[in-house]
Amino acid sequence: MTNTQKAIITTLVLISVGALAWAWANYRPVQELEQKPVQAQPAQTPEEYITAHLSDLAPEKASLGGTFYVTKISSTKQADGAISGDVEYEDGHMAYAAHYILKIENGSYVVQSFKLK
Repeated sequence: MTNTQKAIITTLVLISVGALAWAWANYRPVQELEQKPVQAQPAQTPEEYITAHLSDLAPEKASLGGTFYVTKISSTKQADGAISGDVEYEDGHMAYAAHYILKIENGSYVVQSFKLK
């Protein structure tokens, strides 16, 4: 082995030892992340849920065998996590407006109230 090869090997060994020493000195274990419970979210938006369940939620039945359909709907998330909104709907003969409040429990919507205006 020539002196040049010895010098290269010695330099590589010194660089490797230095890198390991630096890594050892600066090693800090990864701290466990605080696990926060994540509430499952429903697959539907609040508007889709109200629209899909409107016939069950409406306090009156559609007239003359008609079917309710939504003409206008909105929702707002409240500070306490509840979702409130307004829906306007009709069956072709009668028009209604209601205010609703939903909560999310176990990944599903739960209707807290559905009241006609």
